[in-house]
Amino acid sequence: MTNAQVRDIIETKLKEKGLIKESNTVNYPPRPIDVDSLTFDNEHARKKHEITEEEAKQIIKDAIISITREWDDAEFENYFSKHGAAFVNMDLSEIKTAFGAGDFKGAVNGIMEVLKEYGLLSSVEDGD
Repeated sequence: MTNAQVRDIIETKLKEKGLIKESNTVNYPPRPIDVDSLTFDNEHARKKHEITEEEAKQIIKDAIISITREWDDAEFENYFSKHGAAFVNMDLSEIKTAFGAGDFKGAVNGIMEVLKEYGLLSSVEDGD
C-alpha cells in the first residue's frame, strides 16, 4: 500500500469516528518541518503538561502522522507519536503545546487507537 493510500484510509477513519473535522487533513508521512527553527510556548506546554522543549521537538521528529487544521484563525500542524503529541502554530512557528502519551485523552486517544488498529504504531522504533 502506498503512503497516499494509508493516509486516505486513516483520514477517512478519523473523520468517520468524529475525531477530526472534515476540513482537517491527515499527513502521512508527517508534514516536514524544521524543528530547530521552532520556538516553544514554555508557559503553556511546560507548566500545564510538564514537557520540555527538547521533549516536544523529539515528539515532532518521531511523529507517525500529522494533522493540518485551522484554530483561532491560525494554521496548526498537530504531530502524533507513540510517546506524545505536539501542536505547532505554523503562522508563528511555535510549539504551542505538547504532552506525553500518559496525558492522552479524548480525541487524541481515539487517533492513537486508529493508528494502532492500522499497524502504524509498530512502524516507529521504541527509542526507549
